[in-house]
Amino acid sequence: MKAHEVLKRYEAGRRDFSGENLRGQSFKGKDLSGANFSEADIRGANFTNTKLIGANFSDANAGLQRRWAMGLVITSWILSVLSGIFSSFLGYFQLEVFSNDITYVIATWVALIAIVIYVIATIRKGLVAGLGTFAFAFAFAVAIAGAFAGAFAANIAFAANIAFAVAASVAVAIAGAVAVVVSGAGAVAVGETSAGAAGAVAVVVAVAVAFVLLSGYISWRALKGDERDAWIRTFAIAIATTAGTRFRNADLTDADFTWAKLKSTDFRNATLTCTNLHQTKELDRARVDNTILMDAKVRDLVVTHRGAKQSYIGCDIKGANLIGADLNDADLTEADISGANLQGAWLERANLTKTQALNTNFQEAHLTGACLEAWNIDSTTQLDGAIC
Repeated sequence: MKAHEVLKRYEAGRRDFSGENLRGQSFKGKDLSGANFSEADIRGANFTNTKLIGANFSDANAGLQRRWAMGLVITSWILSVLSGIFSSFLGYFQLEVFSNDITYVIATWVALIAIVIYVIATIRKGLVAGLGTFAFAFAFAVAIAGAFAGAFAANIAFAANIAFAVAASVAVAIAGAVAVVVSGAGAVAVGETSAGAAGAVAVVVAVAVAFVLLSGYISWRALKGDERDAWIRTFAIAIATTAGTRFRNADLTDADFTWAKLKSTDFRNATLTCTNLHQTKELDRARVDNTILMDAKVRDLVVTHRGAKQSYIGCDIKGANLIGADLNDADLTEADISGANLQGAWLERANLTKTQALNTNFQEAHLTGACLEAWNIDSTTQLDGAIC
């Protein structure tokens, strides 16, 4: 169904678009409040600046259209292959360590030492630290090699070999770094890790395979939330959401996304007041800048509604939809839950010391044994039927 057809039907009072194919359609800046998009295919649809108060997106399929997802995957494979090719050249170059020509031997060891240090640093401390260590190690190795070569007559062959070692090593490091980021984006798009890209270059030499596997491992680690490579995850998700479903600056107050697939979806600056995200899928692979979902703990809570015995000290949980959530024994000290919907939630023995709870809905919530010391409430805080 085309966007103009949806808008005409909406204006005529027909708001049910459940199960419709709306891939790639633009509803930018429109008012579609209360519309039913349940089970609809909204991959690549543009809802930027759209008013979607109370809209139903339950079981909807958001994210990238297939052609964009496959494009990212193919790009990641190509970059992995290029990284492997550069690495295989370097691997071939390392054979010169057995040469009788001392200039080849020195240049080879320069590259080998720098690459080994780069790999170790990348695995232990992250890609940025690895590249920084690589630059330092290579400069140091070249200096040592130059001093050692002074015992021999300086010649063009030595200079050429050092230059080749520099070019080959830098090419491998840069190609590997780019492959990590783009393969991470491909993983976001299709929900897989880039380790599978290694199969495309399984026929190259061991050095090439090692670097491709390293790229796959780093991107997998980043997408799992490892802080050492958090920037890779952020950049990969940004790439993968560029052509995905866009809710940027949209008003999603009271909208329902229950069980929706939200991989590669852009929620930047969206209004998520009481938006139901319970049991959504792959929300961790959506772009959520400037929303409460930036905090992984809060994001997990709004999806699972399971926060028993967890710590949310000082967390921003404003406007979250937590109807019936299990927060027994949770620590919400100094957290901001203003405007959140905790109707029927379980908060027995929870610590709400100094919690901001203005306009919070605690109707029929279970607050037996909860610590309410110095919490901040006002006349808009709803406590009707709360069990204390």
